[in-house]
Amino acid sequence: MRRISKPKRRRQTDPQRRLPAMAFAVLALVAPIGLGHASAKSRPAPKSEIDKCFGQASNDTEVADCTGQQLDQENAALNATYKALTAELDDNEKAKLVQAERSWIAFRDTECAFSASGEEGGTDWPVVLAACQLSLTSQRVKDLKGYLNSEEFKPIGK
Repeated sequence: MRRISKPKRRRQTDPQRRLPAMAFAVLALVAPIGLGHASAKSRPAPKSEIDKCFGQASNDTEVADCTGQQLDQENAALNATYKALTAELDDNEKAKLVQAERSWIAFRDTECAFSASGEEGGTDWPVVLAACQLSLTSQRVKDLKGYLNSEEFKPIGK
């Protein structure tokens, strides 16, 4: 007779021990966002409010708040870039961009819900979800800025 084993349970760790690793993972994911290349001789950039926020976070809720703040900033950048791009497009191109953006938002939300599903119900879930949204939103801002700065995507009449 075949023995059916129980599914392995995730090892529960002390939240205080898990927090630094989680904060580091979020920072590693979002640190490249908006950073320029600095030379070795340049002075270190002053810490942003977000960096200070992560540095002072002492629990999962505070890390989630910091990630949420950074996501809000990236969403504002996305909205500003989208608005600037739509101003450059004719009606036909604008309609295509609107549809593409709606599809992208649906993709982002579904992808991140799936990505964070392993943490659903846990204290890490909001951080994992927001970090995914932040990563995809940051990439979308770069993509839209690429269109905005490309001669190829500007209408002939403008």
